[in-house]
Amino acid sequence: MKSVFAFVVLASCTVQIATGEGDGLNIDMMNKALMSQDVQSVINILSEIEKLWPAHPDLYFQSSKQATGILGGATDNPVAQELLVNLFTNLAQTQFQTTEKVNTSDVEKKCDAILYCLNFDVVRNSKSAWTSLAKYIGEIRSEIIPNYTNRGYLNPH
Repeated sequence: MKSVFAFVVLASCTVQIATGEGDGLNIDMMNKALMSQDVQSVINILSEIEKLWPAHPDLYFQSSKQATGILGGATDNPVAQELLVNLFTNLAQTQFQTTEKVNTSDVEKKCDAILYCLNFDVVRNSKSAWTSLAKYIGEIRSEIIPNYTNRGYLNPH
C-alpha cells in the first residue's frame, strides 16, 4: 500500500513538472528506479534527485524519502550506507529561498523527511549528520523568532 501511495505522489508530481518548462530532469528514470526498490538503481539516480531542489520541493522531499528507505535497507552495502548519510546531510542543508515567504507545508515535508532518515542507525551514528541537523535547527529557530537573543531565565523568587 505504501509503494502505491508513493507511486501516486510521484506520478502527480511528474504531471506537474511535465506541464512546466523542461529543466533537463529525467523524471521517468527516477520513478522507475524508485519503484524497482533496487539499491544500485537508486544510487544511480541520486544526482537526479538533487537536481529537483529548489524548483520542485514536493518531489524532492518525496523522492529523497523513498531513496532513504531503499538505501537504509541495504545494511550490508557500505556504499549505500555512506550515500544515505550524504543524502541526509544534503536534505538537512537545503535552504528555502529567503526572497519569499516559506510555505509551511514545505517546512513540514522537510521535517518529515528528516525525521524519517533518523530511523536508520547509520544516520543516527554519523557526526556529519548531527552537524547538519544542528544547522537545520538553527535555521528553523532563526525563522521562528527573528532577532532572538537569549537573555537568561527570570528567577520568580
